Amino acid sequence: MASEKILESKKAKVAALTEKLQNSVSFVLVDYKGITVEEDTKLRKELREAGVSYTVEKNSMLRFALKEMGIVDSFEDVLEAVKLYFQENLSKEHMAGRMNELIAIEKHKILKWAPLELKNRCIRAGAKMAEQEVTAVLSNMSVVKMPEDYAQYIEKFGVYTSTNRTELCICSFQDTLSLGFTSRYDSTNIQRNFYRILKELGASVKVAEPDFPKDARPNYEGKKVLQIFTFCCIAAIVISMMTDIIISPGVHWSVFVAAGCVTMWLTMAVGYVKRFNLLKNAAWQLLIMSGLCILWDHFTGWRGWSVNIGIPDICLLIQVVMLIISRIRSLSPREYMIYYVMAAVYSMILPLILLVTGVIHYRTPSVICIGCSFLLLIGLILFKRKEFKEEMHKKFHVG
Repeated sequence: MASEKILESKKAKVAALTEKLQNSVSFVLVDYKGITVEEDTKLRKELREAGVSYTVEKNSMLRFALKEMGIVDSFEDVLEAVKLYFQENLSKEHMAGRMNELIAIEKHKILKWAPLELKNRCIRAGAKMAEQEVTAVLSNMSVVKMPEDYAQYIEKFGVYTSTNRTELCICSFQDTLSLGFTSRYDSTNIQRNFYRILKELGASVKVAEPDFPKDARPNYEGKKVLQIFTFCCIAAIVISMMTDIIISPGVHWSVFVAAGCVTMWLTMAVGYVKRFNLLKNAAWQLLIMSGLCILWDHFTGWRGWSVNIGIPDICLLIQVVMLIISRIRSLSPREYMIYYVMAAVYSMILPLILLVTGVIHYRTPSVICIGCSFLLLIGLILFKRKEFKEEMHKKFHVG
């Protein structure tokens, strides 16, 4: 009787662990051996603050839970799973059936009359949609073997590819494992953090500069444009002040020229600094342009145009720009979610506060802005609920 109770208890624990793993966005297996109680307590606290659950489970319980989820837990199981997959999918009958399906689509009575250009566009659109969730590519080139006569003269092999995304190519020769990054971005943060994590895990890492291909020289055209623009702004301010002093010393219209130049420079400088993340750039522009509108209105004799028209129009414009950026760059929901939410909440709360306090007299733009922002936020919650909950939990520990 006691053994049955113990068995039922273990089954319940395995079921609970299985459910927990299935409902998790991701999970990591670690070995806690070698750390002190104080270090373990500190780790638990930091993980809890980050919204991460940390538990200690028996290997047997975890193995049963992984099997319930259909995850293999040994190299032999991996080999068996791969063998079964190849047997099922690489058979002559299966491949012939797949080819017949593709030929049937090509010979379809309606589709075969469709123009080739239309077919190509549909194929490209489908491939683009399938790649929306892909942010990086990992290519394993496997083990490189060379004849013994040549092996003594070879230190290692490196693989580099041409790709639109960051790609990591792996290959090994003898006892050396080579990792080669290829990226079209000037920033090397991903590579640096990747090697840093490997070193923290205790791996022996040597970062070598490739002899070929040489790293592309970073493009500093944007920096040069900013420098030229900065000089032009300063020149415009100096020339306007000189002209003001010579022609109309009592008017001080050069102050407005200086304020305009500072406003344009600030907007462009933020755009340059945040150029690697266009959505974050747009979020910063939303804050800066709203503040600059209010300042301009205040120092030019308050007329209310900044709150009646300026802020609502800027909020709507930035949200439309964010939608366009996400569409053009095929960003995944997890990449744009937090910026959409921040822009929508800001665009609702600020005009609403101004309406309630009676600061706004011309209500139409603000009402439209609040309504559209509310619909955007509701759309995110309804149609991207999973990603919305994940981002809220990750950024604000909500949900």
